[in-house]
Amino acid sequence: MFIFIKTRIFISGFLFFWVFHSTSNAQIAPHKYWVQFADKQHSDFSLDKPDEFLSLRAVERREIYNIAYDSLDLPVSQYYCNTIQQLGGEILLRSKWLNGVVVYTTDTTVLDTIRKLSFVKQLRHIRKKKLQTNTVSVVKNSFSSGFNTIYGQANRQITMLKGDFLHHLGYRGEHTLITILDAGFTNADTIPALSAIFKDNRIVATKNFVNQNVSVFGRHSHGTAVLSTMAANDPYQMVGTAPNADFALAITEDAYSEFVIEEYNWVRGLEFADSLGSKIVTTSLGYTQFDTSSQNHTYQDMDGKTTIAAQGAHIAVEKGLLLLVAAANEGNSAWHYIATPADAIDILAVGAVDSAGHYASFSSTGPSVDGRVKPEVAAMGKQSTIIYPDGNIYQGNGTSFATPILCGLTACLWEAFPRKTNLEIRDAILKSSSQYEHPDSLLGYGIPDFQKAFSLLAGTNYLPDTTNPFVFYPNPFTKDFTLALFNYYSGKVDLQIYDTTGRLVLGEDLSNQAMQKIFYLHKLDTWHSGVYFVKLTIDKKTYSQKIIKQ
Repeated sequence: MFIFIKTRIFISGFLFFWVFHSTSNAQIAPHKYWVQFADKQHSDFSLDKPDEFLSLRAVERREIYNIAYDSLDLPVSQYYCNTIQQLGGEILLRSKWLNGVVVYTTDTTVLDTIRKLSFVKQLRHIRKKKLQTNTVSVVKNSFSSGFNTIYGQANRQITMLKGDFLHHLGYRGEHTLITILDAGFTNADTIPALSAIFKDNRIVATKNFVNQNVSVFGRHSHGTAVLSTMAANDPYQMVGTAPNADFALAITEDAYSEFVIEEYNWVRGLEFADSLGSKIVTTSLGYTQFDTSSQNHTYQDMDGKTTIAAQGAHIAVEKGLLLLVAAANEGNSAWHYIATPADAIDILAVGAVDSAGHYASFSSTGPSVDGRVKPEVAAMGKQSTIIYPDGNIYQGNGTSFATPILCGLTACLWEAFPRKTNLEIRDAILKSSSQYEHPDSLLGYGIPDFQKAFSLLAGTNYLPDTTNPFVFYPNPFTKDFTLALFNYYSGKVDLQIYDTTGRLVLGEDLSNQAMQKIFYLHKLDTWHSGVYFVKLTIDKKTYSQKIIKQ
């Protein structure tokens, strides 16, 4: 773990946070074990009825992206769990993707019996993890007056990525569910700048995988800062990158007592995100060393498939999720490399730059051990604008802030192109980045340009005319295209399309559907190739545009 904090002191007006660990917590956790099952026999669920173990939102997401159900989606066998409990083992955690449970017991005879069960594939002793002594600083801003930009103090971290372009078009994360995996979200439910997400019921779910009896809003402050970079909505003071998005908040990390069980918690958090129907997960957690040298992750493990966290991340990608993972803050340490799960395949590992776009020296470096570009991208992680539990605005350093800043704009981009897959969105972000043609081990493909990413997804060299309140894409099109309104309209919305002879080929009243903002026009392959003219009437004002059928 590389960002979480227990003790703080004040020096010359700077508020420093760093990892602290007392010797009283230094013993190995001797009574927790990972038990992996060989199969999922005796299941109470069927792949033919996914709504029994996935939310409606999750089922709809699978249908949109044509993601098949498989045995990984089924919960672990309740029969196997009952057997272990009857033998005296207490089940602390279940993972359907890893097909196993974390068991607590102090009785070695119980362990021996569990190990010999026919359906048990592996029994692993879970050991305690060393805390890394990486330091992260947070500085309280002295500004009290308003700013001449709607984003307030967060202006630079958004405009650097050209996120203001997406916001100008009306894309602010609506209907996109982001899950945050963190250590806690202290006071997030009482901070005025975050009040809209609670007032509008956009906190879809919360879950504490460390202690189910403790609210996520009272455990730790770091997740609050992470959430604020996306969800804050205090115009001219601080506005986040996805202020209209939906959020799920999960605690997978115990910031005060570090155990390798947290890698399993983290994977369980991904399962939680998938079951809710999340499209994006952002996380600022990383794992490298453990108490016993034989348990340590080495650089050789940073191959995207060896660690539990990387394995879980790979499954999440296959399930259609897009993962943004902080690269780590070890750039100045002897390790200096990324930490898992930033090594995972087909995710976006995020490094940090300063306000000028220069590499921040604390940001962990790549590549992965198998030579893949890591980190993939970078965003402003030095002097990032954040909000802490006291409700005040601070500046913070860390890839843990660069990651959610980028995540929020990713949600806005996906809102604009909701039919694109996770890998298509990822690919557009990579190709839009500042050093895509010449990636390196510091910033990867560089700093994304979300205006360019929008252009890439909309069609070759195509950018919308921002004087119009709508856009058609792709243009040219083949057999279908999308009409996107930049804002919601409650009045008359009428669409007409004519061919070059003046014949009306499509006419549709969209007034009753205008709140959707995104419209798909399908099965147009019978249209002849050539030029067509669009007339769109919105609230009695008519706009025109030319589109081309290939």
